[in-house]
Amino acid sequence: MKIICDSHVHIGNYDRCCEILQTTKFRDKYKLYDSVNLGMIQCQDEYVDGLKNFFAIPIVFKETNIMQENAYVNEYCNRHPNGIPVSIISNDFYIPKYNIWKEHFLLNDYNKINLRNQTYNYINDTGGFLIIHCKDRIRLEYIQKLHQLYNNINIIIAHLGRDCFENTGFVYSILKKYNDEKIFYDLSTITNPENIKNAFNMIDNNNILFGSDYPYVSYENIEKLKEKIYLYADNPDDIFVDNFRGVVKRLEKSKQNKNI
Repeated sequence: MKIICDSHVHIGNYDRCCEILQTTKFRDKYKLYDSVNLGMIQCQDEYVDGLKNFFAIPIVFKETNIMQENAYVNEYCNRHPNGIPVSIISNDFYIPKYNIWKEHFLLNDYNKINLRNQTYNYINDTGGFLIIHCKDRIRLEYIQKLHQLYNNINIIIAHLGRDCFENTGFVYSILKKYNDEKIFYDLSTITNPENIKNAFNMIDNNNILFGSDYPYVSYENIEKLKEKIYLYADNPDDIFVDNFRGVVKRLEKSKQNKNI
């Protein structure tokens, strides 16, 4: 069995997810609600136990209590110590166990970046990591603004920043514009081989991470992504293991900076 580190795994409380999906008023507004696979949430222990390491990101809905889900993922990683908890950013400042965060625009308004300035300042001062998904031009502008204002934050652009249609031109423009040592990319959900090839050709391969987006993708698509990485990457082990470990080393260094 090959060693795999997954940089994009969502972890959720099954009963809470079921309750939200049964009672939500937002299903018609956000397609996220139809993409959640409850069966795969039930199998999340089995999936992560097959990984060497993984970043554990809370499953969120519009109804989500951010601090409750962050606490759940922290507790989950205590039971699955190969996991590193990722904290969803809140408008209320707090210091998490690990200095790696996820900005989620389902919960946070990208027009009100000032509400999260204290958190961004903290991540910047300590050299922490922020996972963020572009998806559209407005969010691209948000990333550009973040990168200008807080240039010591390590940004992981999820899903190569793809839009809903995984448009090759859109991904290409992101790879071309955001390409420096502080910008990382994960390959989760990418199916178009041209986007994968462009990433390996345009980006420092040390800054590219394997990610699955479990449980929002099928096992079949996860395996297909792995096959493409083995096909197109010069050093697949870097993508699956070594680059993840490089990020963890930086995280350990950022923990030492928390007394700034």
